[in-house]
Amino acid sequence: MSFNGKVEIGKWKYLAEANLIYIDRLTDKIFLKQSFFDDSVMILKIDGTNDDLFILANENIIPDLDVPKYLSSFIINIGILERTTFFNMPLINGDILNINRDELNYSKVGMSVLLNNNSAPDGEYFAQGDIVDKLLVYHITDSKIKDLFWLFTYKTSKGTFKIYQKNEYSFSLGDKVLLNNIPAPNGKHKLEFMMHINVTNGVISSHSIF
Repeated sequence: MSFNGKVEIGKWKYLAEANLIYIDRLTDKIFLKQSFFDDSVMILKIDGTNDDLFILANENIIPDLDVPKYLSSFIINIGILERTTFFNMPLINGDILNINRDELNYSKVGMSVLLNNNSAPDGEYFAQGDIVDKLLVYHITDSKIKDLFWLFTYKTSKGTFKIYQKNEYSFSLGDKVLLNNIPAPNGKHKLEFMMHINVTNGVISSHSIF
């Protein structure tokens, strides 16, 4: 890491299972999540925030490293980053959920949607996540995203647990739990090695490693 000619040696690691970059800057440690990229620019943001951005530029394409100027030209001339544009999300059943996004984010509560370019009936829509046992679940009401969850599947000796997580990277209190596609019974359940949850009335009431 170089700043004003002073160099320090830190560490970084790409966490594929979470789609995050971990950086040890010696004075602190941060997780960065990809917000936007093309051949010339990559924009990362600190996980869990909206404003802390890290911008990396390809000097071969943007010699003066004037990223705002480049993006402004990119928007005007190409139109890919217009503030209102549809993102086509493939669903696991072969349909396409057309999401009318108002920014780079295409997964946000309140955005309007179409299904195969027609009106989207109320219901749940499932898209494949970045790992096999993870789905992105859209709850659609009145042609808008009402809720958004990450559905994780855990196969255990009791059967198959499904957890509707509000947080993409870990389950939390209040997340809905199904066992073999019905609400999980009250009590303590082991999901994986050193991963246990307590369920009350079909939702996680606590969790522990033992």
